[in-house]
Amino acid sequence: MNQLRIVFLFLLLAHTLSAQTWDIEVGGYYLMNGSQLEQRDVEFESNLPILNLPDSVLRQTIRSRSLNGSVFSNRASFSVGIGRSKPINDRFSYRVGGGMMVRSLTRRDSFEFISSEVISEEVVAIDMLPPIIGTTFCDVFTNSTLDLGELNRDELVTVTYLSLNASLSYEVKKDLFYITGGVEFKTPIFSLREREIATFSSEDFQGETQCTWERRQLIDRTGNNFRNSNLALNVGLNYKVAERILIQVGISRDVADMFVFEPNESNFITDRLTAAEAFLKLKYQIPSAQNQKVPAGG
Repeated sequence: MNQLRIVFLFLLLAHTLSAQTWDIEVGGYYLMNGSQLEQRDVEFESNLPILNLPDSVLRQTIRSRSLNGSVFSNRASFSVGIGRSKPINDRFSYRVGGGMMVRSLTRRDSFEFISSEVISEEVVAIDMLPPIIGTTFCDVFTNSTLDLGELNRDELVTVTYLSLNASLSYEVKKDLFYITGGVEFKTPIFSLREREIATFSSEDFQGETQCTWERRQLIDRTGNNFRNSNLALNVGLNYKVAERILIQVGISRDVADMFVFEPNESNFITDRLTAAEAFLKLKYQIPSAQNQKVPAGG
């Protein structure tokens, strides 16, 4: 509901402004901070056999320190938009607009071990240990995971955002060079996550369960772990290459993480990315019906 209010107020503001110039822009983005690893301290138990005590084990409590998280790299991120702008005076102008942004990345789990230490240990009888879990119901496997070959470790992550933006420009050199700063509101309208996993299928054959390892594509379009809305701050330099054509280069930085994550001590690898991106945009200012000065960079 809060998102709808923001969108409504923004559109109302754009409608009430007496702007005089429309423009169309397209842009490409390059992620600059794809590696955002987090230091984690985790405690776990380890049971070691004792040579002269076959019915007992040495239980150790170990504290481990590591850097882990996700590493993102660029695939193809771009935006298209339309806006309206108007001069404030001879140097300043403002612009409001909207559009769509597609952020397409590859993601890979990353784990870097730092150190570990034993903080306690005790001798425990084997019959006091908890039962081993994680066994399968398969009587026999017809192949092994080695037969699958090497799996693709990269996960494809694509998010399409609806965006609304406002910016202020300052004309440094008349009709040639401008500095622009702005804010952008983004909300995801489509997402896709796709990765390759190893799993197995099963069937009953002559009274036993036979299982076969296979590769499978896991596809998620739910968008459950993406943040519902985010703000981005940006600054750019605009160069006017023709009467109504501008090139803009700049940097955009998200205010919050693009993912929603609740800390869980059992979850080492997490999705974390507060994106900082360099961008290059091409803008075309549509001629207005009135013969008035075209606004600065916008």
